[in-house]
Formats: sequence, structure tokens, C-alpha cells
Amino acid sequence: MVWLNRTATALVLLLVCTLALGGAFIGVASSWLGAAIHGMEPPWLLMFGIALIVLAVVGLASFVFSTIDKCYTLHRVLLLLLVAVLIGFVVCAKVKALSSFTTALNYAPAFTTYQHRMEEYLSNASLTTSYLDVRIGWDSEAPRKPTLNTDEKYPMGHAVIFSEAYCQSEASAFCDEFPFASTVVVPDMWRAPNMTFAAARALATLPTTFANVTVTATTTINSFCAEFMPLNNSNRDLEWMCNSCKSIPKVQPRVSKVQPQIDQLARWIHATCPMRSAKPTGAYCLSTVECQFTEGHGLDLLCAIGYSGSYVDPFLDRCFGTTLMATAVDYVWAAVVTSSVIAFAALILSWRLRTLHKAREAQALSVRTPIDEA
Repeated sequence: MVWLNRTATALVLLLVCTLALGGAFIGVASSWLGAAIHGMEPPWLLMFGIALIVLAVVGLASFVFSTIDKCYTLHRVLLLLLVAVLIGFVVCAKVKALSSFTTALNYAPAFTTYQHRMEEYLSNASLTTSYLDVRIGWDSEAPRKPTLNTDEKYPMGHAVIFSEAYCQSEASAFCDEFPFASTVVVPDMWRAPNMTFAAARALATLPTTFANVTVTATTTINSFCAEFMPLNNSNRDLEWMCNSCKSIPKVQPRVSKVQPQIDQLARWIHATCPMRSAKPTGAYCLSTVECQFTEGHGLDLLCAIGYSGSYVDPFLDRCFGTTLMATAVDYVWAAVVTSSVIAFAALILSWRLRTLHKAREAQALSVRTPIDEA
């Protein structure tokens, strides 16, 4: 009877741990970490969390309707095996994710260096190329983006989510907080570097007049656009900047099924690694605003070609490759270890329950067939 009590206690503790694990899965799936870790994949972690909670509740509730002596029936063995199988699926998925997250961590320094080298290259006033040629690799003299080995899988789905959350978080600051004289001279805000250099020369001394608008040290893109009147095609780049900044408040996350998590991820980005000065990632956000759902428009899947994965893409910054991926790896390791322990305990306990079940069946059989009847 002592062994029965111990086994029953272990079973209850295991079901409570399973309940807590399911709740943790649901919590992560519903948080910013869920959007960052699971990217555009189906919300499988949420479904597995719900399934584990249901199994744990069923197992715990069954104790209310049975005595200790009857709690070792075969259905509890099957329940524990199902718990172990579900957790096993989660562990396999986490291990697979761990591999891609580690790849992102390993390549983060190279990607950050690539960004810096591109900015240095584009600061050369003698450049005659266009930003488009640089982004898509037609400029043979531009630094080359690091390439992945064929056996390595980079978490691009997660990177896309991060870039959208980054723009949702920081694009408004680029348009409404940073000085106009610094935002309009970052790479890729004009069609070609020579236009950027011309703007930099015109705005070198403030206050000044630029495109018939008075620009001071406190002028932002939005305040400039409030006074800017496009006169001809020569101002179409400025008109594009104004229209893009105007559209940013209307942008909705592309992957609407995880919109709440993207909102939380955007807040995490703003709190952890905000844009503190004008940088090319701001140009990415303005350039890809048309690629996302805006009021009255659908999703244009082709408009991001030439920007996604280029040196202006936010995911190449250390915020994604180093800060976020390090957090993701720590979480995945914790989830794998905890889940593996619970799954292993479920297997051991199911074997113990099966053994007790057979012993009780043998005991019951010996009671029904006394030796003196032979």
C-alpha cells in the first residue's frame, strides 16, 4: 500500500507539472516571444499547450471519482503515454528551431559587419551607381552579403516578423522625431548616392531653405512635409518620403494571425534596442510600407524585392541576430530540458502504473480461482 500511495502522489505531481507546462506554452505562444520564436508558422505551440492542459485536467479530475486502490487502470497509462508523445513532438520542434536560431547567432557578427561596410562604401562621394544596383548585387564593387552554407537553415520567417515589428515600432520615430537634416541623408532615401550627397551639402548649414521649405535643426520629415509643395518630377523622391511617412500610421502587420504578438514584439524592440539616431533601417521601413496592408490597399508581395534581405533590412542588425536570438536560444534550451524531464517521468510512471495494473490483475485472478478448487 505504501508503494501505491507513493505512485499516486507521483502521478498527481506529474499531472500538475504537465498542467504548468501547458500553461507556459500558451503564455509563450501569446507573447512577443511567441511571434519572435515561431514566426509565420501555425500556432502549434498554443494547440499543444491546450492539449496538455486538457489531459492534465482529465487526469486530475479522475482522482475525484476513484479511490487510491483503483487509480492504476490502463486508461491512465495511455494518458501518460499520450502526454509523453505530445511533449516529444514539442521537444523535436524546439530542437529544430534551436539549430536555426544558433545559425542566426553565429552569422550575426558577419551581418552587422556587412551593414557597416555597406554604409562606409555608400559614403564615398564619387559613387555613380544607384542604390537599387547596390541592393540587388549588380554593383560588382559593393561589399558582398555573407552567404549561408548549404547545410545551414537561417530563420527567415522569424526575420520577416522581426523586420515588420521593427518598422511598426521605430518608423514613426524616423519620420517624426529625428532631424530632417539627418534622416534624408541616410543611404537609400534617394534613388542614387549623388542625390544623397547633394542633399547633405544643401543641409550642411542650418537654418536653410530646401525645396522651398525652411529647414531648422528641429525640422523633421513630417514637419517638413506639412509645408512641402511638390512642383515637378524633380521632387518626386521628397514626395515619396512624405507619402510613406503619411502611410505609416495606417500600416497593419502583414501576418494578421499573430498581430497581438507582433504588437508586443514591437514594444519589446522599442524598449530593448530602439532606433536612437537616423539609420538606413528607417529607409527600409519607408520603402516597404507599401508592401504591408494599408487602409484601402491589399498586400503587394512583389514590392519588397530589392529591399528584403538587403543591407537596409532591420533583421541584419544585431538586435535580431544577437539580442533576440540569444533570448530565443535560452528559452528553447529551458523548454527542451524541462519538457524532456516531464516526458521521461511520464514514460517511467506509465511503466510503473502498467506494472501495478498487471500485479492487481494477477492478484484478482488468484482470488477468483482458489487452489482448493483444483
